[in-house]
Amino acid sequence: LFNSTDKRYIFNISSSSKNATVTGWKHTQEWKEKQSERKLGFKHSDETKEKMSTILKERWETDMEYRNKLSNSAKKRPSNRKGVKLSEETKLKISKTKKGTNYKKQQK
Repeated sequence: LFNSTDKRYIFNISSSSKNATVTGWKHTQEWKEKQSERKLGFKHSDETKEKMSTILKERWETDMEYRNKLSNSAKKRPSNRKGVKLSEETKLKISKTKKGTNYKKQQK
């Protein structure tokens, strides 16, 4: 019983394990579908959204490691505008807008 590898006899009786989980467990497709339906249409309240926003803003300001991690992950993703062909009219509008502007000073 104590040296068994049978899952029926494995128990975590330590006092520090409130939410012990069995690693390697695979949920059935039926369970996944039930959970998906349960969460469908769920919306956070405005108060909760405000709390999450505040926390993330604080983290962005204070945690440089977090900022670098997000920045690096964004750099790995391809641009969503890649391959979009611009019309001549649009190119002229962009050109007119950029003329006379020093973007290097604005970015700092």
